[in-house]
Amino acid sequence: MFCVANFCLRAEVFFIYELLYRNYVSEMEVYKYHLAICGGKEEKMEKETKKLNKGLMIGLIALVAAIAVMAVLFSKYGKKPVKNDATGSQSSVVSQEQNHDSQNEDQSSESQSSESQSSESENQTTVGSKAVTIDVINKAEEKTTYQVNTDAECLRQAMEEAEGLTFSGTESDYGMMVETVNGETADYSKDKAYWAFYVNGEYCMYGIDSQPVADGDAFSIVYTAE
Repeated sequence: MFCVANFCLRAEVFFIYELLYRNYVSEMEVYKYHLAICGGKEEKMEKETKKLNKGLMIGLIALVAAIAVMAVLFSKYGKKPVKNDATGSQSSVVSQEQNHDSQNEDQSSESQSSESQSSESENQTTVGSKAVTIDVINKAEEKTTYQVNTDAECLRQAMEEAEGLTFSGTESDYGMMVETVNGETADYSKDKAYWAFYVNGEYCMYGIDSQPVADGDAFSIVYTAE
């Protein structure tokens, strides 16, 4: 009976030992497997991390080198040429404006000289070699005197050059027959009035288109009624 109990106890202890050993072995295998898996992942992660770090370092070095190159190029070809171009363009603009102003001044001086020349020529044409006097005596016996310097050959031309003197009439084969002088009309058919022309106090023998003009002549145009 004792032997059977002893055998059972030993068997039970062996069973418990066997169970514990197998459990330990299984746990060790699980732990080893876990280490194998985790260790592989850690090595892989470490390798990838090293690769990433290496790529990052290379990228940083390349970035620093590119920044350095850009800084050198910018310092050499950057703002200075632009400033020079700006100053050059400003100087060119200023020189162009100065040239334009000088051209305008030259043109204005030329125009002024041409105007002065034209005025001189006008004065030369207006101022003739013959100095004549034309007196107009209207119906109210009011006299208006015109001093004319002319080169006219006939009285009509001298009358046309007299400033302020106006006249009109009827044209014929013998020239103009004057009817109106300074706005006053002499109508012979109405009141037998006409404009009589005198030169140096004598009655003109010719019409105004044929009456000669000499230096110092004094002409009179008189409103006359019979």
